[in-house]
Amino acid sequence: MSRSDRVIKTTIIYFIGNFASKLLGFVLLPLYTAYLTSADYGTVDILMSTLPLIAPIFTMQVTESVFRFLMTDNTDEERKKTITNSLVIFATGVLVFVVLYLPFLYKLNFNYGVLFLAYFLVTYMGIFLQQVLRGLQRTIEYAVTGVISTVVHATLNIFLLVKIGLGGEALLISSIAGSLVITIFMVLRTKVWRYFDLKRLSKIEISRQLKFGIPLIPNQIAWWVIGLLGKYIL
Repeated sequence: MSRSDRVIKTTIIYFIGNFASKLLGFVLLPLYTAYLTSADYGTVDILMSTLPLIAPIFTMQVTESVFRFLMTDNTDEERKKTITNSLVIFATGVLVFVVLYLPFLYKLNFNYGVLFLAYFLVTYMGIFLQQVLRGLQRTIEYAVTGVISTVVHATLNIFLLVKIGLGGEALLISSIAGSLVITIFMVLRTKVWRYFDLKRLSKIEISRQLKFGIPLIPNQIAWWVIGLLGKYIL
């Protein structure tokens, strides 16, 4: 297969994986308007919209750096070093977020507060592993995760909203479930534990990844401001 053919094939696969989730929101919108109050939908929408604002700060955009460096790794030893150090950065950032977030739980609606925490943890673990798949050039599995997540998300949304009448929490629960299912799928498919070796932990590698990821944080926040600030104003 020529280079151009590979590029076209990869582009199509990524499109399929990403388009499924984008289409879901459009298809389910009538369901949301029929079974959710404006207050419920608005609350969940704000919570989900807030995540892309705060997540880059705590993850240090390691979801981008792990993909960047895996693409240039040529041996399993190099991949072990990249994945091990990126996981340590990711876990540290998540731990800091949890510690800072827990004191605010009692000020929030408890159900939404707990669900938002779970949503953050599971969603970004899923995103991290998707980037690992991309870095390992497992494009088919990457696309499959998008389809699986969409199916789980849609099925649970319909069940929880129509059959159970759960309300706004249904959207968060279905999103969490979709991310959890693909996380388990990706862990089993990539056998990511084989790439985790604390002997490969390196201050130099951590520094390299942070130097790549941290400058991307303002860019990510700027895109959030451009795309979503209107929701807070409204």
